Amino acid sequence: HPRRGRPGAGPLKAPSQPSSGRNPEEALSKAGEFLERALRVDPTSRAALQQMGELRLEQHDLAEARQRLREILTLNEEPIEAGADPVAVRAERAEQNARARMTLAKVESTGGDHPKALEILAPVIEGQPGNLEALSIKARILELQGRMEEALEALEVVARVGDQAQDQASMLGSRLERSRLFQKMGDKAAAIQELQKARTVAEKSGDIKSVVLVTHLINRLEE
Repeated sequence: HPRRGRPGAGPLKAPSQPSSGRNPEEALSKAGEFLERALRVDPTSRAALQQMGELRLEQHDLAEARQRLREILTLNEEPIEAGADPVAVRAERAEQNARARMTLAKVESTGGDHPKALEILAPVIEGQPGNLEALSIKARILELQGRMEEALEALEVVARVGDQAQDQASMLGSRLERSRLFQKMGDKAAAIQELQKARTVAEKSGDIKSVVLVTHLINRLEE
């Protein structure tokens, strides 16, 4: 089934958003301290490990981000405890692994190893072909590699899966991204065509602000 949310992160929430009077760096530092305390209490907390990985990626500490995310994958290889529901545990682990792999792919791509990022991401898309976030990450990595046609194809899959899931945001976003890539490739006509498709999506969803925005983009390209 198509996936629109963030699987496997769990209920733990670090105070990562800046509060009034606190700069973003301080807020990230406080969030890191919170997660470190959580991991001292429970070093096997997949939720804390995932959020720590995401936080360290945001701070560009790729080594620790990579370490924390790989800990999740390693922990989920351990035997299922006696008395636990194996079906439920396997499903939960699959979600956690998908979340960890998607973030880990971003880590490797940020570090410049795009082939490794795609290799890490591949099992997620194979196991969850409707995972819109994984498909979008793949498209971005392909673009960074200069594989524009493949990136466009990946975004078309996002649009198609988004349509099946009635996920208007994914449909709109993928059309806008395809338009941006076509502009980058110098194909103005194809870029306009994608924007027209995006406007249709916005009109069908009753999103007037997006209709106005996309119309403005079309007019600019047609000038």
